[in-house]
Amino acid sequence: MTAAKACGTQRGFTLLEMVVAMLLLGVLSVMSFYGVQGVWRVDRDSSASGEQQRALQRAWQLISSDMLALRPRLFADGRGGWQPAFETGTGGALVRFSRAAEARTASNPSGLTRINYRLEEGQLWRDSWPATTSAAATPDALLLLSGVDAVTVETLSADNRFTPNWPPLNEQLTALSLPRMIRIQLLLDSGEQSSKLLPGVVDAFDQPWPGRESPND
Repeated sequence: MTAAKACGTQRGFTLLEMVVAMLLLGVLSVMSFYGVQGVWRVDRDSSASGEQQRALQRAWQLISSDMLALRPRLFADGRGGWQPAFETGTGGALVRFSRAAEARTASNPSGLTRINYRLEEGQLWRDSWPATTSAAATPDALLLLSGVDAVTVETLSADNRFTPNWPPLNEQLTALSLPRMIRIQLLLDSGEQSSKLLPGVVDAFDQPWPGRESPND
């Protein structure tokens, strides 16, 4: 009799209990979905940030290599004149200069290369020419870094101030003169700032322009 009563008291879930259970299951499913989505976003953002940092380091490696190989060599402008060995903020360029190349080739026996850095639509580009050509020739263009808001190139003047102008204003330098110190700052669209202080060349190379009198004479 007792067993029969026990069996008689058993019952199934009521409709309300089933609705509540389904609602709880739905809430848990939504929370689980957003949790997985959040983890995916964090992983995606971390991957993007990591790739940006790797690209930034590669850019700095090449920029540093260029600046450590400066040479006092003019470059033909393609119009019968010459570009100085080093200059900033001219003709749409952030900075342009002559550097020693890594290897000499039949087409460039001097082993010298002309380099031009420019910023276009958030992208930092590096243009290069063999020193035996001119600025009128088509350069080899290399995209260094995307997502760049601004680039500042400054050089150390004779009175130990950093200035965006090279040659610095009111300094008597020749077209072959090179800076003693160079400071470059990059501002990324993420708000991150990155800068490098690079040694230049101590010797002023006070020599005249080839084929004409020195502008300082």
